[in-house]
Amino acid sequence: MKKVISMLVIFVFILTGCSTEYNLEISNKKVKENIKVEILDADIPKEVPGIDVELNDRITPFINNDQYPIFNNTKVKYKKKVTKVGDLTTVTLKHTYTHDEFRNSNTFKTCFENASFKKTRKGYDLDLNGSFYCLYGDSIKIKIKTNNEVLSHNASEVSGNVYTWVINDDNVKNVDIKLSLSKKTKVVTSLLYVIASSIFLLGSIFAYRFYKKYKEKDSVNDL
Repeated sequence: MKKVISMLVIFVFILTGCSTEYNLEISNKKVKENIKVEILDADIPKEVPGIDVELNDRITPFINNDQYPIFNNTKVKYKKKVTKVGDLTTVTLKHTYTHDEFRNSNTFKTCFENASFKKTRKGYDLDLNGSFYCLYGDSIKIKIKTNNEVLSHNASEVSGNVYTWVINDDNVKNVDIKLSLSKKTKVVTSLLYVIASSIFLLGSIFAYRFYKKYKEKDSVNDL
């Protein structure tokens, strides 16, 4: 019973607290998930004599118990780290999914009314829309990092290869997150560009030297 409770706790608490970050990193084979929650001591229920706070305390189990990334699966656990500095407790949860596992992740299946992650001929399409069920704070930033070429997106902010969407009270019932990726990576594209540029440069040097030798030979013949 405790496992089931702790598995559900994350979806009541995942996006609350002093500060929360939800990050995904998508590649051709894997999806890396990183959740970071910072909790102030003042937000952790304290024991009160004669009052059972355990029933209303979702935070302490979140800090102390195992959490599970895959829907209806208590065999696989998040890699969890809990640190405390001063009056701030930081909980970090990490897990790496295959594409198929990600489609069955707790966040994917529980937090979004409609969630789709499809493999296409060109690459991958992520579409998250409808109501968002995991907003218990003022807002949450969902950040997706990728080295794949981005074919299209509707992110509200882009910084390098990180695409950010903000969910708050204004759009919590009408979330719209779309990201279309190519199978080609920017690293491969950049490498091909470097190779092509190098070939062009070497060709230009060779042509220049050939032309110079030809002119020198022509000058000698004129003498």
